[in-house]
Amino acid sequence: PEPWKMESVTPVPKKNKLEKLSDVRKISSTSDFSKIFEKYLKHGIFEDISENLSPSQYGRRQGTGTEHCIVNLVDRILHLLDSSDRCAVIVSCAHWRNAFDRQDPTKTISKFIRMGVRSSLVPILSDYLRNRRMKVKMNGIESEIKDLVGGSPQGTLLGQLLYIGSSDDAASEISEDDKFKYVDDLEIIELLSLAGALLDYDFYQHVASDVG
Repeated sequence: PEPWKMESVTPVPKKNKLEKLSDVRKISSTSDFSKIFEKYLKHGIFEDISENLSPSQYGRRQGTGTEHCIVNLVDRILHLLDSSDRCAVIVSCAHWRNAFDRQDPTKTISKFIRMGVRSSLVPILSDYLRNRRMKVKMNGIESEIKDLVGGSPQGTLLGQLLYIGSSDDAASEISEDDKFKYVDDLEIIELLSLAGALLDYDFYQHVASDVG
């Protein structure tokens, strides 16, 4: 139903002095009726895609959280360091900026189809992402209603799962053992041999600035 597709947005400042739009974080709320429906929809979607979902993704998995991601990341680093003498591990961290706003709903549906979502759910998902709208509420005043041109629904139960599915193939060329994801955060690790000029460098005292 169309009323379920409305997002009511409250802008929350990230810092005291606001200078640009990116200095505020939008907190969205949606219909409670929609959330009840999404709860069942989410269960069916996850049941269909769970076997094809990247094992390096720790977000939105039942029984896992950020602590599991961190513990496994540290464990992998220590395992690599123990596997060879005179080595170091490089960790690269990435965060997708405004990730949910930059999603393409059409590509999201296509990826869920490839990941095995049952055909009966595809039209429902398509309609769920179509014709979404938003309004801003601040200090008791509401803005006019605006159409959302894309992105993933926010303030919903399905929004995060839709993002996880659509970005599942990010860094697909990296081994699953060497990447760790938590929704829109990604860490990639690489073992580095300290041969040649760096053979006698003491990395325990200081990390060289020219490792790359």
